[in-house]
Order: sequence, then structure tokens, then C-alpha cells
Amino acid sequence: MSDDLKILHDVEFGMLLELRKICERHHLTYYISGGTFLGAVRHQGFIPWDDDMDIALPREDYQKFVKVVNKELPEGMEFKSYSLDPNYHHPVARLVNYKVCVKNKSFSEARIEPAWIDIFPLDGMPEGKLAVNIHKVRLLWRKVMIGWANYEDLQDSKPNRPWYEKLLMFIGKTFKPGKFMNLTSQYAKLEKALMKYPASKSKVYMNFNGAYRFNSIMDKAFYYGDGALYTFEGEQFPAPANYDAYLKKIYGDYMKLPPVEKRNVHSTEVVLPDNAAKQ
Repeated sequence: MSDDLKILHDVEFGMLLELRKICERHHLTYYISGGTFLGAVRHQGFIPWDDDMDIALPREDYQKFVKVVNKELPEGMEFKSYSLDPNYHHPVARLVNYKVCVKNKSFSEARIEPAWIDIFPLDGMPEGKLAVNIHKVRLLWRKVMIGWANYEDLQDSKPNRPWYEKLLMFIGKTFKPGKFMNLTSQYAKLEKALMKYPASKSKVYMNFNGAYRFNSIMDKAFYYGDGALYTFEGEQFPAPANYDAYLKKIYGDYMKLPPVEKRNVHSTEVVLPDNAAKQ
């Protein structure tokens, strides 16, 4: 691991500890998620080449977290979300730390961004195959509207986009319907759609804005249970109790290391701390 990536990991882990304090203080349920959960199981800490972290909270706890987090963070850290700042265009909320930045190469022009932890709400779904499929179409359409409204900030280089996303991106960039749309309004409509089926009353959790979208729909009783604690960089953090089923559903053979060329999926480059600046 390079020295600058070690710096990034240390800063992100510090953010995770602050997040844990806030969640415990306010009795909020949270889980290490995605690649962070994989790192805990496979490496007992960071995946050595990874450059961010993933945290998920059930929607009701997520909404409470949003209300209190910026009042309790130390100087130099901030919670960023489109629900709080109309100038924040990223679909995923983030806890950021301006002490170190990374060069994000997933856009058409590389951007310098503060180190971050991705924060996701876990939402519910309706019951019944027809209702589920209708809701999926509703959510995907809202995602298309956001993509068009946010056409200037699309991540052009995001790998493995399906053909229909590429087609919709082409339409958005070519005809620019987003010029006639309000991005904040489109995000609000997505939030309303996601909260149509409360997570607390649903039998499943779904992380719609995460990388795995509908593959993240998981039965709460089977996958999450009452949660369990896992070691991550020498500390204990909660995650779904059925780690094997969860990680197999997301990653398949999760104990097998990916090829070297696929290990920095965010295409980021660490920027030295003395170059870090609040964006």
C-alpha cells in the first residue's frame, strides 16, 4: 500500500469513528456495507486498494442522522447531501473530511474532491411481484430524470454501464432535456418514491443508490437479522448477521481477490493533504 493511500485510510477511519459516536449517542442503527463489509470479513479492515467506505442506515434512522450530524461533527468534517444543499449534485450523501483529497477520474474531466464516506439509506419495497416491478420502474424513471437534469455532472467513465444507461446518457448529453428541469426537484421526487414503502414496515431492505441497486434487495430477517459485530481495523462495527449470504449475493465468490486491473474501481488518485481545499 502506498503512503498516501495509508493517509486516506486513516482519515476515513477517523470519520467512521465519529459516525459511530453520533449513531451510538442517538441510538441509531447503522451497518458497515458493501466493500467496507467485504473488507471486514476478508481483510479485517480496509480492502488494501480501496479508496472509500460504505455505511447504510435504515431510512428512519438515516433521516434522524441527517438532522443531527452537522451539529456534532468536529471541525474539518461535513455531511453533504442534496437534501441539505441544492449545489450538491452527487446522488449519494457523503461524510467528507477536507484534510485530504483525491483526484476522481470517473468524470470527463478529473475533479479534486475531499476524502469521503458514502452514506446510504436503506428503503423498503412493496409485497407481491407485480407491485415490486411497478415500483422498480418508478424508481428507474426517477433515476433517468435525475440523470438528465444533472447531465453536466454525469460520471462518464463509470465502468460496466448497461447499454440502456449508455443510451439514456447519450440522449441526455445530446439533446440536453435537463436544461428545462430542476435537479433539486427531481431529487425530491426520488426521495418521495423511495419512502413510499417505509423500511420499518417492509420485509426487505434496499440500497437503491448503491452500486448494486436492485441486487441489494434483501430479506431483513434472513440477511440482516439482529445484526452482528465485525472487526474492522481493530474496532468492532455492526453489519448484517448473515455475512456469507450477503456477500455471496453481492460479490459471488467474495474470498477470491479480483485481478489487479480491477482493484481501483473509482479511478481515484490521492492528493497530498497540503493541497486539500474545501470545495
